This record gives sequence, C-alpha cells and structure tokens, in this order.
Amino acid sequence: MKSNVYNYDITFFPMIHTYRTHIQIACGCICLALLSWGLTRVSAQTNTNTANFTITEDASYIYFQGNGLPNHDTGAFPNPGNPNTISEQEVDFRVTKYPVKNASSSPANVVGIALNGIVFQPGTGETYENDRSWRYEALQDTRDLGLDANNAHVQPTGKYHYHGTPTGLVSLLNTGDDMVHVGYAADGFKMYYSQSGAYDSSYRLKNGTRNGGLGGEYDGTFTQDFEYIAGLGDLDECNAMMHNGEMVYLITNEYPYIARCLWGDADASFGAPGGSEQGGQGGRGGPRGERPPRNEVPVQNEHNHTTDHTHAHDDQHRHEDNSHTHIIPQQAQNYIAYNGSLSAVKTYSDQDQITNTAAVNLLSQRNIMTGNDDGTFAPSRPINRAESIKTLLEALSIDPENTATNPFPDVNASAWYGGYIAKAKQENIVEGYPDGTFRPVETVNQAELLKMLLESFGVPIRSATEGKAWFAPYAKYATETKLIDTLAPDEPMTREAFAEVVYRLIMQQDALLGRQTNNPKNAVTTMAFAGGAFTADEIENFFGGSLTSGVTTVDCTLSGGTKTSCYQFTVAPDATRDHTIGPWCPTNIADADTQGGIWPDGGEINPVSGEFIANLSDFYNDPNWQLFDESTGEINVTDSAVACAAAARPDVDPEYQNHCVECRLEYMDAIPEITYTIPVMPVNAGTPQRISQSGTGVSFNGTRFDASAPTSDILSAYTIAPFDDCGGHVNLHVGYHYHEHTGCSKEIAVTNHEALIGIALDGYGMYRQTDETDLDECQGHYSETEGYHYHIAETGKNEFLGCFTGEYGCASENASSCDASASNQRGGRSAGGPPR
Repeated sequence: MKSNVYNYDITFFPMIHTYRTHIQIACGCICLALLSWGLTRVSAQTNTNTANFTITEDASYIYFQGNGLPNHDTGAFPNPGNPNTISEQEVDFRVTKYPVKNASSSPANVVGIALNGIVFQPGTGETYENDRSWRYEALQDTRDLGLDANNAHVQPTGKYHYHGTPTGLVSLLNTGDDMVHVGYAADGFKMYYSQSGAYDSSYRLKNGTRNGGLGGEYDGTFTQDFEYIAGLGDLDECNAMMHNGEMVYLITNEYPYIARCLWGDADASFGAPGGSEQGGQGGRGGPRGERPPRNEVPVQNEHNHTTDHTHAHDDQHRHEDNSHTHIIPQQAQNYIAYNGSLSAVKTYSDQDQITNTAAVNLLSQRNIMTGNDDGTFAPSRPINRAESIKTLLEALSIDPENTATNPFPDVNASAWYGGYIAKAKQENIVEGYPDGTFRPVETVNQAELLKMLLESFGVPIRSATEGKAWFAPYAKYATETKLIDTLAPDEPMTREAFAEVVYRLIMQQDALLGRQTNNPKNAVTTMAFAGGAFTADEIENFFGGSLTSGVTTVDCTLSGGTKTSCYQFTVAPDATRDHTIGPWCPTNIADADTQGGIWPDGGEINPVSGEFIANLSDFYNDPNWQLFDESTGEINVTDSAVACAAAARPDVDPEYQNHCVECRLEYMDAIPEITYTIPVMPVNAGTPQRISQSGTGVSFNGTRFDASAPTSDILSAYTIAPFDDCGGHVNLHVGYHYHEHTGCSKEIAVTNHEALIGIALDGYGMYRQTDETDLDECQGHYSETEGYHYHIAETGKNEFLGCFTGEYGCASENASSCDASASNQRGGRSAGGPPR
C-alpha cells in the first residue's frame, strides 16, 4: 500500500505572481553562468497549463506520477531554436528508497526525475553531419537548441525536460541552504544543486584540435570535447560526492551539468541505460549463487589440508629487511561471492552505541546479523553460541535446516536458531559438548570464535606446533591478516567485535575472489584489501628515530564518514632526514646546475641552473619571462619570509612576479610537529578520492609526501618554485615536504618487489615506480605478497598518486582527534598554498 508523501495538483496561473518573483531572483544568480557560456535564452513565458504531479512512497520505492508540465514559468515554445510545443505527458517513474552503489558506473540517458515530475536528460540527439561520434551539447553557443532560462526545452513529442540546472525549480525549493535537493536519480540516489557553486566537476576541455574531418579547437560544442581527469575537482565521473554521510549527484554550472552516468542500477521505469525512458516496472537482485561442494570441517578436529587446497607459495611470506613478516590472506574453500539482493540499512535504537558502522551495516544488508526483536543491536553484549552459528551460516550463504528434529537435547527445533544449529551439525561445523548438549545461550571466547570462523569458511590454517596453545595458528592468522587488532583468547567477544571480524574476513575473501578472476582493477575498486595494511610494530620500525613516541590506536572518522580505529603517530619537527635540503634557486645566470634544484615539466626533470633561468622565455615560448637583471645577470630570488609569503600563494603579489621563489626553514617561527592518523584496516572508498589538503602520505624519514604542486598558479605569475635535488621544498605552513621521489629518502627493501618508501593517508603502502601495467587510476594494484598498494608516478609527473582508493585519515598539528570527513566536504588547496 503506497502512502502519500507529496500531492501537487497545481493550476499554475493563479500563482503566477509568486512564481515570477522567484524566477527573477533566480535569474539574478544564473545570469553570470549564462554569460560565461555565451548563451542566449528564449524569453520567459507564463505557463497557463496545469502542473499535476504526485510523489508517493511505500516500504521500498518512491513513485512519481504526473502530466509532465513544470510548476514554473518556461521560455516561449516553439522558438527559433526549438520548433516544438509543450504538451502533457504520462509521467510514471519510480526509484528505490535504498540505493546500492555498484563497483563501476553505467551510462544513462534519462538520468533522473525532478521533484516537480520533469525528467533530467542532459544528452542531446543532435549530431554533426549524422556522425554520432560528435554529439552537440545542449549548453553551448554554436548551435541554438532553444533552451529557456531553466536550461530546458521540448522534444518533438512535447516532453519538457532539463539539460542543466532547473533554475525555476531551485528558486521554488530554496530555503536558504546552499545545497538544494532537486530530485532523484534513476538509481535512487538524491540529486542536489549547490547555490554557491562550491563543488567543481572533474571534467575539463581537451587540449588541441579535434581529430578527423570536423577539426577545430575543443571548445565545448560537442560532448566529445570534454575529458574526465580523476581528482581534478570535487566530484567523480558521475558528478557524485558524499553529502551528510550519503552519496549524492550534484548538478553543476559546468560540464557535465547533470550526470551522464549512474553508480547504481536504474529502475526499469526509466528504460534501458542509454536508451529511452519507456519501460515497465522492475527491480534489483537475484537468487544467491550456487555453492560449490563443501568439505567437512568439524570444529573439534584438526583441519586437514588436501592436495586440492595446497598453495604453491609458503603462506609465511617474509621480507628480509626490517622484520617485515606477515601471513598473506588465504582463499577460503567454503566462501563464494555474495550474489543476492541487499536489504535496506537498518537503524537500531542503540545506533549511537555502534562504532564499527561499516561492518554492522554490511552484515545487516546481507541479512547476516539483523539485530534483536526489540530494535536494538546490542553491540556491547557478548555474542552467544546460537548467534555466532547463525552469523556464520548466513555469511556462507547456507540456509537453515527446515526440520522438526532436535539436533541437541537443549536446542528447541522451533526456536529462531534451531534450524541454523541443525544445519551446522549436519555440515559438521559443530559437534557439541561431551555431554551431548549444545548450550546455545552460552557465550563464546575469542579463541573459540576464531577457530569456528576460520574453519567454517575453510581458510587453510597450519596445525599448532609442539608446545604451542591449540588456538595459536588461528590467533596468528587473525592478527597478522588484520582480522583482529588485539588478542584476548579467553575473553568473550561482543556482538559488534564479532561483526567486525566477520566483515573483515568477507572483505578479504571478496578481494581474493576478485584477484583470482584475473580482474584486479575491478577488485580494487570494490573491496578493501587487508593484505595492504600495516602493523603498529612495522610503522615504529620503519620510521625509527623520526617519531616522537610509539604508535597508538585511536578512534577516528575517515574522509568518507567511516568511524573506525586508526594508528596515530607524531613526526618530530626535526625528523631525521637522509639528506641535506636545498639548494633551490641559483643567484646568477652564470651559476651551474649544482647551485640550483630541479623543476618538473612535461614529464621531464629539468636542472635549474642559471642558464635554465635565463632561457625560460624560450622554454615556455613566452617573452614575458624575465627573472634576471640583464646588466648583472643577477636572478630575482625571494630572500625573506615576507617575500616568500607574498610569492608563495595563488594570487602572487605583483611585486614578486618574475621571481625564483625560495622559502627557507629559518623563515619559520617554529617547524610544526605533524601527527598522522591512518586507518588500521584500510577502508575502500568505492570511488576514487581526491588527494587531500593534508597531502598524499609520509616518507619513512618523516617528510610529508604532498599533493601535486599547483604549477598553473606558479607559472601564470611568471614565477618558478624549484624543488631541491631530492624533490622537496619549503612552505611556511608545513615546512619541508616532497613533490617528487628521486631516491633520497629512506626506503625499505622488499624481496622480489620495488622498495617501500612510505605510507599513504588511507593506510596503503607507497612503493617505488613500477613497470607493471595493471595499475588503476590511483596508481594502485593488488599482489599476493603486498596486498593492495600504490606505486608512485614516474619521475617528472609532479605527483605521487593520482587519487586515493581508500578513505583517508588526517595529518595535522592537532593530535587529539581525527575527523577527515569534515575536511572532505570541500577539496580546496593544501595547507599553505603554492609552493606546496
């Protein structure tokens, strides 16, 4: 039964004065954007038709029905650019209330539906000489498509639809907040418009001239004139971002204006992806996948490996240097990738007591752990034997046994857990106690749970060696593959703690399944890789004397809003480095390159000698470059804190244009003590994350790896801010930091692999460059020995990583807490501005 949410049956004409007032206000905001596009908009016309639309909902869907007429003024239709007349349409769409983000995006034609029943359809059907590889954009000034001030026009069928910001609707919905909720995408995620334009898309015009017979410069006339650059702006390839803890699509005043792709599955009412909006009702999901045959894995017996499950490599992979030793996560023989429908994320009455929300949410969506009848999750209550068995079977997609037979005398077959315990007995997962009982409400300690969990999944575990406790191999596997953070074998495990262990094991197994299907890129964008994590001991060992104290574990909130546990460590302000810093700027055009640093440009490392400075006008083919006195050969160098501060900012003081920018540590009152907070267990972000204001990561000599230096800001003022030969320079906010890795800083040798050089802010390792070809867009990939990890970009590219795969933590002078989600609301430039 659908319940009514909104019901609009509006005769527009009696309210014309109110709506016209709104539109005039809105035009005051939008006209600047129109001028920048060079567009002309058809004049406003009063819409005397009746806009009739309703929005209703039931437990699963939101429904949109109406006649396709807008509730605001439109332009005059027909008009010279659009010969069509608005007419009533049958609007009948629905979206899921519980959208699910897929691993990859899909193209979309009808992207969504506005809150007034008008569809968002950003693409056009107009092409250049019937060549579909060159499709006109609606918002361009070469060909008039007759759009009105609402960035909308009419199809030959009479359907009015939006190609860009629905100005009139935004005005009607404006409550004074920056973010205006204007509609829903076809996959169920919300669509917003930012009135301040505070969020930038990651698309840009391509450089150069179009290929083929069309020719001409890329100027935005055609969709194909634009390209996506991950991390360039705040939004991803589908113009999506996180807002108030949920993913949303943002409508922007720059390309792509409205998303051209969707992260979730579009409801069938919107038609086929990339096709028309016609289609029937539909839904998502499907049956669980067929399970492979199971081997018996009795809990009380030693697990016996068979030849079918032996591994060619020793699961005790060792790095020879710095005691980098860990067990690599192994494929579980009884686990298959989940292929069922996801339930809605539950909100429990004790939600504020749950810390590991990612774990609890996933297990809830997969119906593995769904809480109690009273609406609580009871995160701190010790888990009992019945609950743990139900959790294990659901995690393995094993249905409970439908039987009236009591498997144990103290188990009621009709109880909620009866079928699960019967199935566990049938599958040899449990055997019970010597007296024949099962004791369903008895709590389980950590050691017992780890054994039960790993053997039920079929994870290959070595037998305990002589003199070791029976649980030693399970504890070793769990701690070294990051299933648990601390070991307390005799202590009960709480429901939330057990949920976290099961969640991490599922993440490991899904990642390994992704790798074993020879599709590591898809696996990387889908899952978190436990093998890519570090231990506290490793961090302390790798950093050595660069830390002020030991590594601690703290609660933290990552950039995507995930609340989790993080390692926290502080780098000494005088951290031991492996090299002398500087020089940067030569002082005379006669100086050799040993008296200056380096400057990356076009993938090349250019030695900054006096001759290089003298020839900058030729290097950049611009006669305005003049950094030296022609009579003396002396180079203009910033030689004070005041000069450094005035030149090292985006709006370079005119006095310091045509200077070589050099900042020194002695210009700083104090060198800051930076505290890094990174996740103990990396959390995959789902979509690539823009490199943060806090930089990319940290080198093992304690020096920060920064984001790309903003060379466009630097060069536009005819300044140059060289790095020293080790790829670093100084700003007055963070001190000395790297933009390039040239081999100066501390490295950790790794057997049969490139050296490890540092840790990224999302917790994954950063390694030297590689010639591997399977790197994803963030410069990462998965290997059996290192888990998921990054390889830094080639020298001369002026960046370490293209983006973050995981949700990142913090790097700041405040060691007390870390909430990276707050700083992620707006990308911005990194602390201190250029030179970064």
